Amino acid sequence: TRNVIPSQIHHDFSTNSDFPSPTVTSFFKRAHPTAESNGFVKVDTVVTTDVSLPKPPFKLQPFLYQVYKQPATWLDSNEEFFMIKDKFPKGQVHYLVLFKKHSRLCWLGQLKNDLTKRDDALTSKRRKVTGGKSEGEDLQDGKVSKVATVHHFPMSNHLQLLKSLLGYATRLIETRHDLFPRSSTLADSSPTIHDYLIGFHEIPSLGPIHLHILSKDFYSPFLKKREHLHTFSTKFFRPLQDVIMELESNGMVKCRTDKRGAAAEDTKDWGKGIRCPRCTHICKNMPAVKACLEQHYSEQRKDLPVGT
Repeated sequence: TRNVIPSQIHHDFSTNSDFPSPTVTSFFKRAHPTAESNGFVKVDTVVTTDVSLPKPPFKLQPFLYQVYKQPATWLDSNEEFFMIKDKFPKGQVHYLVLFKKHSRLCWLGQLKNDLTKRDDALTSKRRKVTGGKSEGEDLQDGKVSKVATVHHFPMSNHLQLLKSLLGYATRLIETRHDLFPRSSTLADSSPTIHDYLIGFHEIPSLGPIHLHILSKDFYSPFLKKREHLHTFSTKFFRPLQDVIMELESNGMVKCRTDKRGAAAEDTKDWGKGIRCPRCTHICKNMPAVKACLEQHYSEQRKDLPVGT
């Protein structure tokens, strides 16, 4: 942790053009001349970093890192996560949830659940260094030092982190009715996680890794391209619960890395048209999809109780 003035922050956020890794946990900015300070006032937490992670095999834009320095834009937060509004929402409700302390995580391919595997590797390494002796046996000083080094190998276990993320998203949807309005026609119903799309893009365009929480209406002026529907209405969109199960079963999340190839694979049954995500009808073009989605949205709003 170190204190810096704003001129130094840009450098910290630009050390790697592929996916910048912020290293600042707090910073200072110039205070108003009347402030009772030594010219600077402290601004709250920015971010901390993970251990070294492999780079994603594609380019990422770093724009989301800016929100770590703008807590006033956070709609909700706790010790681990914070939520912001998507700048270009693809539905009436569209938020992004980011990790506070894992800013180097950029995509699903970096997620690991390898504590068990790493424990096995440590045991194997320890026995190799000690000549097969257990830790309780007498060892030479040099070998004891080598064994101690093994214990400092970094471990990756993102499974619990994602389970906490699911709990956080569930709490938000069920309690923050100012942010997540009721979408059911039942007068006494409250929104649940099943009313929203909750997941990640398989090949993101922005870093760091972020969770999308999106209403299923797809009613938005920012829904303009075939690509937008592909990234949210096909297997390109990886639901959070599915990611947790895969990480729990396989210790990793298998991901494609070619976005163009993924789009061709996921939309091959669309032909030259575009599938409506609400009724699965193949529409001729984007204006036809937008008209179909608008009709679905109007019918949904008509059935809702007054005031929702």
